[in-house]
Amino acid sequence: MSPAIAETVIVPAIPGSLDGADSTTGDGGDGKDAAATANSPSDSTNSAFATGGAGGSGVANGGNGGPASASATTRTTDASGNSSSLSSATGGGGGPGNLGGAGGAASASADTTTPGASGTVSATATATGGDGGPGNIGGSGGGATAAAKTIGSSGPVNVSASAVGGNSGFNGGDGGSAHLSNGGAGPAVFGQSSGGPVVVQGSATGGNADELGGSGGSVTLSNAVGGATTGSLSLTQSATGGVSGLNNAGGDATSLLSGANPSGASAYSLTANATGGDGGPGQFSFDGDGPGGSATATVSARSSVDHGSVSAVTSAAGGDAGSKLN
Repeated sequence: MSPAIAETVIVPAIPGSLDGADSTTGDGGDGKDAAATANSPSDSTNSAFATGGAGGSGVANGGNGGPASASATTRTTDASGNSSSLSSATGGGGGPGNLGGAGGAASASADTTTPGASGTVSATATATGGDGGPGNIGGSGGGATAAAKTIGSSGPVNVSASAVGGNSGFNGGDGGSAHLSNGGAGPAVFGQSSGGPVVVQGSATGGNADELGGSGGSVTLSNAVGGATTGSLSLTQSATGGVSGLNNAGGDATSLLSGANPSGASAYSLTANATGGDGGPGQFSFDGDGPGGSATATVSARSSVDHGSVSAVTSAAGGDAGSKLN
């Protein structure tokens, strides 16, 4: 049997080919969608990269950035029993105009399911919303959604997903939202092994607003990560609020994580992190500065495994208040 090889799909193949048209008389054209799927059944590593088209510039309105979606799926191991999936999606940036275009949304998913794997199995998904375009009124950042799943056998399993909302444009609106979601039941970021160590990490970061713009994105995560093994299991969930613009409160961050070690892991570790975004500045001396965003992190971990270990860690830091522009 020949060794498995890797499939890599990149969209667009020609950079800039999905961008919207510029206009010197009206609105800029919207960026086109980008969708990349890598799922070769004979390859042990599949990777998908998608970047939405940028919005065109316009005298009136800038074009909106195009959305991007990337999906990578792997079902085969290499000769050493290893397999992996990688996906990355980036929304297109909004075009400049009197009203800046909105950033494009991004969604990324990675799924490596090779239950007979004897080696290391991994999946990584990263979604980044497009930035809003600048303008007399800037565009808002695009939202981002990510999910990842890994199922292996006796070897190590590593899975991670990251979603980052796009930033608003100059003089802009709000930062983009960020979510960990698989669109169905169960944790959005999940790893499973029959006995090997499992490490699962999920993070979501709200987009930032321009200094003269709106509000940073708030983030809420609740049991978005999960895993199963009789070996060591480490789950980490992190939420970060976006930085806000003029007089606005920073984005809030909430990370809630709980579990009872249902798979009987010998070492069970849960970590929840939350960081609030900084508040926006006051424009004048008589203006109030925007307060920092709140941060809430809670963990509840239980286990009935004899001679096993349990760890529960939380970290929460509220955002700083804004400071005067003048």
